[in-house]
Amino acid sequence: MTTESQYAEDFAAIEQDLTEAQSLDFASYCGYLAHYGERLTELAYKHPDQQEAYRRLLKHSDDFLEGLNGS
Repeated sequence: MTTESQYAEDFAAIEQDLTEAQSLDFASYCGYLAHYGERLTELAYKHPDQQEAYRRLLKHSDDFLEGLNGS
């Protein structure tokens, strides 16, 4: 199983979460992002190497946010 397929479901969940969060007011959005690591931990938990999964999911979420925010 490739890395992309191994994490595809999680990447889609992250993209949906972060896209939906864009509709929050600024204070709520900041709070949401401040605690988003908990969501990443939850997603990483189902993978055999949870630390590696967390790193990959965090990178994907960071990259996706940069794209959303036009960075």
